[in-house]
Amino acid sequence: MTSFVDINDARAARAVIAAARHKERLVTQHVSEGWAILDRSGVVTEVSEYSAIAKWGPHLVGSTLIDLVDEGQRAETAALLDQLLGLPGRPLVTELYFEQPEGDLQWYEVVFVNLFDDPVVEGIVANVRDITDRRRSEDATRFQATLLDAVGQAVIATDENDRIMYWNRAAELTYGWSAAEAFGQDISTVAVSDHSAEQTAEIRASLAADRSWTGEQRVRRKDGSVFPVLLTLTPLLDGGGALSGIIGVSTDITERKRFEHELERLALRDALTGLPNRALLADRLEQALRKSPSSRRHVAVVFADVDRFKLVNDSMGHSSGDDLLVFIARRISAVLPDATVARFGGDEFVVVLDDVADRDEAMELAHKLVDVTERPFNIAGTDIYATISAGVVVADFDATVESMIRDADVAMYQAKKAGGGQVRAFDERDLFAVRERMEVERELREALCDDQLEVFYQPILELETECVVGAEALVRWRHPRRGLLEPSAFLSVAEATGIIGGLTRFVLRTACTQAASWACKGNVREDFRMSVNLSASDIADPELSTFIQSVLVESGCAANRLIVEVTETALVEDTDTALSCLRDLRRLGVRVALDDFGTGYSSLSYLRRFPVDVVKIDRSFVAGVGRDPEDTALIDGIVSLGRALGLATVAEGIEDQLQADELHRLGCELGQGYLWSPPVPAEEFIVAGRLAGVGGAAIRVAARSPRRAASL
Repeated sequence: MTSFVDINDARAARAVIAAARHKERLVTQHVSEGWAILDRSGVVTEVSEYSAIAKWGPHLVGSTLIDLVDEGQRAETAALLDQLLGLPGRPLVTELYFEQPEGDLQWYEVVFVNLFDDPVVEGIVANVRDITDRRRSEDATRFQATLLDAVGQAVIATDENDRIMYWNRAAELTYGWSAAEAFGQDISTVAVSDHSAEQTAEIRASLAADRSWTGEQRVRRKDGSVFPVLLTLTPLLDGGGALSGIIGVSTDITERKRFEHELERLALRDALTGLPNRALLADRLEQALRKSPSSRRHVAVVFADVDRFKLVNDSMGHSSGDDLLVFIARRISAVLPDATVARFGGDEFVVVLDDVADRDEAMELAHKLVDVTERPFNIAGTDIYATISAGVVVADFDATVESMIRDADVAMYQAKKAGGGQVRAFDERDLFAVRERMEVERELREALCDDQLEVFYQPILELETECVVGAEALVRWRHPRRGLLEPSAFLSVAEATGIIGGLTRFVLRTACTQAASWACKGNVREDFRMSVNLSASDIADPELSTFIQSVLVESGCAANRLIVEVTETALVEDTDTALSCLRDLRRLGVRVALDDFGTGYSSLSYLRRFPVDVVKIDRSFVAGVGRDPEDTALIDGIVSLGRALGLATVAEGIEDQLQADELHRLGCELGQGYLWSPPVPAEEFIVAGRLAGVGGAAIRVAARSPRRAASL
């Protein structure tokens, strides 16, 4: 029996299958996906033949999936396979990365489906898609976002319609809006700024020209508070070059602005009083002078200085002095509230009056300033009285900042010379005098270097015998144009400018050398003394005693031949320093004379406190002796006081015989003056064993034997 089977249906089925596979091959050649089938152990049993992902080719057959994935994902992959075995027909999606033969890592998105129940597949199907580029892009995006979140600046990106597309962590902290709240919002609603019309036009022009713009802005937080930022706006352009958005980077500069403000305050304000300093004063005065020509009103400057401020510092300490300056600054500011009150330096204040009618009004306001010291200042529980000297100048047509302050300072100096606590208006003649003093200072410094200075000597005699027992050394300046100048022409300038120290050292060195020379030649008595004047600044010099000691050694002059003359005025400036200095000199063997006795502050107290050997009676008292009963009585008292204390007395400025005889009658031992000789050069002091006198008359060096030898 023969059976026949119709195979047409089978052929048709195979044809359909072949066509389907052919179609599959064509499609999979052009997609970036592949597939694989795994058994229950995760071994690859079949791989799609025509995947664009070449690395998922047939060579993977027989490999275990767990061995293919990166080591860090193996445990996770094993757990996933176990899970799949219990979930037939349900897809599980994961992302795996595989180390390729070249060493690169390739990322894939894998969709696993358990089809063990399917009699055709009987395995786990893994649909694979290469997502390496996507992952790299996402990683880069995350990295950029992390960077932008890490920076301390707020970074905001907007689209072409000013809607916010990016808002980093710093922006959240800076503006108070979260990224979720800000995203999609118009930038003007969450970062309100105060662009001026000019600034807005500037920003638009920069962005339109594809240029960044940077500037300061004031913006508002979510809570409504306003703060400053430094903002940089950068344009984003599309492929066609059109503006598609803006990136804004802003930094909160609140602290920086506060710091700048503090620096500005320190640069323009006095740290102690809070008043404008010199820089701000100059700016205010310059502005006032610019404005003045257009007004009928005038600008005036008052230069004020606290009188005897050093006494407060020396007696109560610098902190008390600072307190006094603060109190004075407050009072001046209160009495002249519409003026610019500045601390010029030290104990000096300058006031700019930018709206006065004339000099009289300026003087009236200056008097108000001076009057602020009528009431005492309570400092550290003590009432302190301080006065102010003030100078006033009103601007003329060519006034400058420098000339105004200079002229007011000159006027203030005249107020101080008048005794302090006064107001003086500027006088052109005062400025001339100041310029003359400056010229004297310049030339005097040159004189010290060019050997223009000389020392003259005025003899000191015993009134009993008219024997020369000493000399006073006095400096003279042989000026190249003005001839021989006496100390009155330059000594005050030397003291005010510090040149006095150089003058004193010159006189000391010259006088000691001369005294040693006369003694060596036998031209003078054994008890001959050389007197040299010291100023207050000389006494304050801590090197003075060391210098004098070296001069005595170098010159060969015995220490007991040198007498230093000091005034009571010099002693009162710093009594402790003066006392220490004079004691040092006494230890060297140098003697001390108190000059101009009776014209100072408290003569008797200084005679008791200081190591004094000689008292010199001032010429103002000597002038009336024998003629004025009061002067005669005063000298009698001084001589008696000196005798009681064991001090020698010398009368200065004796000009006639009546004065000499009366002084001798009163018991004064020594004298000097034009009666015998003016100060003369060394070569004229001793002539053939005699003292050269006025008009060439000779005065005996040794005369009749005295009842009691007088000595310096």
